[in-house]
Amino acid sequence: MPEEFLDYLKHECVWANSLVDRIVSEPIDPVGAVTEPYALWAIERRTGLELPCVHKDIVLTDDLRSYEWLKLFFLNLGHTWLADQWLSEHRNPGETVLEAMTDVWFRDGIEAVWQEEVLEVFAAMGLRVRAETYVASVRERFLNPYLHHRIADIAHHHVEKVQRRIVPLIRLADSLELRGFQPRLRNTLARHGLA
Repeated sequence: MPEEFLDYLKHECVWANSLVDRIVSEPIDPVGAVTEPYALWAIERRTGLELPCVHKDIVLTDDLRSYEWLKLFFLNLGHTWLADQWLSEHRNPGETVLEAMTDVWFRDGIEAVWQEEVLEVFAAMGLRVRAETYVASVRERFLNPYLHHRIADIAHHHVEKVQRRIVPLIRLADSLELRGFQPRLRNTLARHGLA
């Protein structure tokens, strides 16, 4: 690469961490995708950063980590927990997140995980209200009748997702001295040899 270009990248560009939170459930041919109405683009504040535009779903923040944890531990972990239950019960290959959320067995399980095993970690960090608001939005998103989000698609690379989505929450809980209170999630780890 030309030295001028490398110099431009190094000295003129502002590099910012960011996070996108939006469920994309299926493609539309020839080009496109079905997405939900909910959208979030959280961008970590940096000196010299100018946003490309102003939009109600773009957030400039000094605390990108909290957005990451909310998404990872409620939305992503919720999907992973549903997939884990779906796999262990050998459920219908075409079953969707919406169908799981309207099944009492699935719904009771995921609600217990969210309320008893995830929310309490956020409460210990002083983020209970924010987490309650976010999990309510995730619940609504999982119940969206227009998203045909197949659990089989979510279940791809399942063990890696368990490692990335459940293990960090358990470690965070342990670091907050909330040891041993997450039986469902800890059992999931044990089933996959990750405990």
